[in-house]
Amino acid sequence: MDKPKGGIDKIFESLYQAIRERDLRVLREAFYTLENVCRRNIFGVNKEVLKELYDKLNVFMLESRAIIVRSNAIGESEWPEACMMMGGIQVFRDLIGELILTETHQEIIDKVMRSKIEKEIITILAQKDEFILSGELANLVGKRQNSVTNRLYELESRGLILRAKRGKNSFIYLTEKGKSIGKTLIEKEESNVPPKVPTVVVLYKNLDGEPVDRDEYAFAGRG
Repeated sequence: MDKPKGGIDKIFESLYQAIRERDLRVLREAFYTLENVCRRNIFGVNKEVLKELYDKLNVFMLESRAIIVRSNAIGESEWPEACMMMGGIQVFRDLIGELILTETHQEIIDKVMRSKIEKEIITILAQKDEFILSGELANLVGKRQNSVTNRLYELESRGLILRAKRGKNSFIYLTEKGKSIGKTLIEKEESNVPPKVPTVVVLYKNLDGEPVDRDEYAFAGRG
């Protein structure tokens, strides 16, 4: 998705101006523009723009909240319309924060593909479709158990595997998320396998139409 004409900075300049001057019209226009930008980039999951928005929304809320939510002597907000808009901004800020931290399926695939060990671990578990002891997994991957264990910690932190301790070993399972990634990895691997070239069998026949050995046919032809 794209950034608004004039840039995100222009929107926040208008927001700060509206608060300084207590101008509800400017605040409303800037808020609706910000709302549209947030919606477009949330649905498009443009993380580059979302990160920029998230940082600016955090700063804006910290700097502006005290002014906007200021109350009068009887505890009522002096600027209720602005308070409502601030609530909307907070909702967008929280949602954007969740999206930034959430990896898409393709992002996970790309990250796993960059690590040969992680790719092999996920693929082996997906092919077996059952738990594997960590020691057995290290043997299948062909790496020292310490190296595999480090990758297992990483995969577990990203919600791709589960580990159940059993003595010095652990049972390793794929989560549903991990199974989905494993299925994609296997499909990618299968799509990269070149197709088998069919074997062409040439049948040689004599003058009577009966099949003969190739060498016999060559000898007969020279006669």
